[in-house]
Amino acid sequence: MQCKFDIPVPPKKALLELLRISLANNEFEFNGQIFKQKVGVPMGSPMSPSLTDIRIYEIVSAILKRFPYSSDISLLSVYRDDGFLLFKGSEQFLKEFYQIANSIHPLLKFTHEISNNEIQFLDVTIFKGTRFETEKILDVKLYRKPTDNYQYLKKSSAHPSSVFTGLTDKSI
Repeated sequence: MQCKFDIPVPPKKALLELLRISLANNEFEFNGQIFKQKVGVPMGSPMSPSLTDIRIYEIVSAILKRFPYSSDISLLSVYRDDGFLLFKGSEQFLKEFYQIANSIHPLLKFTHEISNNEIQFLDVTIFKGTRFETEKILDVKLYRKPTDNYQYLKKSSAHPSSVFTGLTDKSI
C-alpha cells in the first residue's frame, strides 16, 4: 500500500538539534526538589532505551577492538546494561577484558561475576546441567532476585484493562 501523503524526511541537522535539545533539558523531582539531569539519557524517556543500546554497542565495540583475546570469546550477549560472556581463555585474560572495559569511560564501571558452573543473566540462571556433560548444551532456569517481593497489580487499580490482559498472556 502506498502512502497518500508526501511527508518529507527532516534534515539530519534538524533531527540532531532536536535530539540535543531533548537530551540537554531534563528535569526531575526528588524529595520535593527539582533537579536538572546533567549526564546520561533522560530517565523515563521513550527514546532512552534506543539511545542506550546505540551507546552500549559503541562501547562494547571499542572494548573488543582493544582486547587482544577477543577470539577466545565464544558468546557475547548484551541487553541494555547487562551482559553475558562465554570465554575460552584464562581467568587472567578475562580480568584484562574488564580492565579495558573500565578504562573506556570515567563514569562507566563494569562489574562482573566469574563462574565455571552457573551465572545469572537477566531473569534466568544459566548453568551446566546434565545435558552439558553429554551434549555441551547449557541449561536455563528462572531466576528471581532476592529483592523480588512478588507484588502484583490489583484488578481494582486505575490501570487500563489491557494491562491485565497483557499480564495474563505473558505469565502463561
